[in-house]
Amino acid sequence: MTSTPPAPQQPEARKPVPPGERTVTEHLDNGAVVTYFDPSPFTEGPFHRAVAIGAEIVDPRTDLRWIPVLRDDLTIDLVVWTLVVDISPG
Repeated sequence: MTSTPPAPQQPEARKPVPPGERTVTEHLDNGAVVTYFDPSPFTEGPFHRAVAIGAEIVDPRTDLRWIPVLRDDLTIDLVVWTLVVDISPG
């Protein structure tokens, strides 16, 4: 008797961002200035500015949006979009 392999599971359908919910892609261009909250106790202040260096990255598992930025100390970092306070054109 042969057994049939189980049918592949379909991934959960991704839902678009609902209207009126905050999204950062509408103003995010290379060179945009991103002001964000940094909860780390090791930084000089709670708010920082960095320059966006690419389009936002969406984690397919959690749907969290991350913004790649170049900080003022020339390090590259990812900032989760929920910590973004403001985005200004570059």
